[in-house]
Amino acid sequence: MFQVTPLPTAVVLTALARLAEGDPTVQRRTVTAPLSAPCRHCLRDGEPGEAMLLFAHTPFDRRTPYTETGPVFAHERCKAAVLGRGVLPPVTHARGQVMLRAYGVDGAIHTGRIVETSALADVLQSLFALPEIAYAHVRSASNGCFTYRVDRAGA
Repeated sequence: MFQVTPLPTAVVLTALARLAEGDPTVQRRTVTAPLSAPCRHCLRDGEPGEAMLLFAHTPFDRRTPYTETGPVFAHERCKAAVLGRGVLPPVTHARGQVMLRAYGVDGAIHTGRIVETSALADVLQSLFALPEIAYAHVRSASNGCFTYRVDRAGA
């Protein structure tokens, strides 16, 4: 079983503070097209005309050669997604494909591939059956941007 983890509220609040301080790695952007700005906090897509934060973020807990920083969108004020075990969020269902990267306990990429969203839950289940997989990232299939983290769910 697996558990989806959204961007923590503290990360969004920090981005808001950085915006107020004039940090150039945080911007306020207006959504221009459907399915172009998935919120990494509530795990729903921003709607055209809606203002969202765009900021640089690293979804890794520690630095390794695989650690990356990339752009993420988040609503300025929304509630973090709360999903049950084995449940995929709305940003996944709205897309036909995602990029999936699975990481080992050492932070190294174990495997990466493009997955049809209709098969994602099954692929995650099979990955977490492997003891060497510690967590996974679901990313945009087109740009490779981080969308959310997935962990093995406890019993």
